[in-house]
Amino acid sequence: MEYAWMDYPGGPEKAISDGNILALNDIFEQYCPNIMKYLEENPDIDKMIKTDEGHYYVFPFIRGDSKLCNTIGPMIRQDWLEELNLEVPTTIDKWENVLIAFRDQKGASAPFCWEYTMGALTNWNPFMLAYGVTRDFYLADDGSVHFGATEQGYKEYLTLFHK
Repeated sequence: MEYAWMDYPGGPEKAISDGNILALNDIFEQYCPNIMKYLEENPDIDKMIKTDEGHYYVFPFIRGDSKLCNTIGPMIRQDWLEELNLEVPTTIDKWENVLIAFRDQKGASAPFCWEYTMGALTNWNPFMLAYGVTRDFYLADDGSVHFGATEQGYKEYLTLFHK
């Protein structure tokens, strides 16, 4: 069973107090010595899976190797990059140049398409995030609440993808 408990009104601690989930502290201690050892050795992970009150609320999905830490993002044809003597793009301008090269030099009629679970307008769109916005509400660095779909960065993102 999996759920984004941070989205629960009041967070995971409220879900525990409401009786919707169990605090996993006793279960970890009694049945999960390997998890407990790992969490003792990795306090950053330990902090991520428990409430401020110290209640564990989730079994962690630990990826270990840094190559396994990406869960979203664009994929690209490495063989085409090599054939065209291009590098993996790391900026919006570089992505645009690579996609133009794929279209013009490799004959790709659609040099870019969305992965089937990642729509163009989802909040986890890496191209949108490059403009510093999401299409939803977000908390800015200064603590103010913004609605990304009304921000200039969102307009710039849409303009680029329209082009």
